[in-house]
Amino acid sequence: MIAMQGQDGREAGRRADPPAAIEGYDDACREMARRIEKANPHWLVMWGTFSREFWAYPLLPVPSGTIMHAPYVEMLVTGMRKVELTVISSIVAVGRGPGR
Repeated sequence: MIAMQGQDGREAGRRADPPAAIEGYDDACREMARRIEKANPHWLVMWGTFSREFWAYPLLPVPSGTIMHAPYVEMLVTGMRKVELTVISSIVAVGRGPGR
């Protein structure tokens, strides 16, 4: 599976929880999700108000169940790029075929 599930920062040490009590925090994160999605048209991106993470669902030919999630934008976008590069690599490999 291509998905980088579990990249929530816990492997490198527990991450600080986002400031949920700050008024407008979720609205700002939803707006950021919209911006990420606009810049990455092959993805559906959402902010999870309960999980406190960004979630990205690929609109690309990937294995079923491939979902990205991360608490920070940079982590999410990095994971999205890795999935895209894997997809591109597999398309190029198939295009070469035997004897090419």
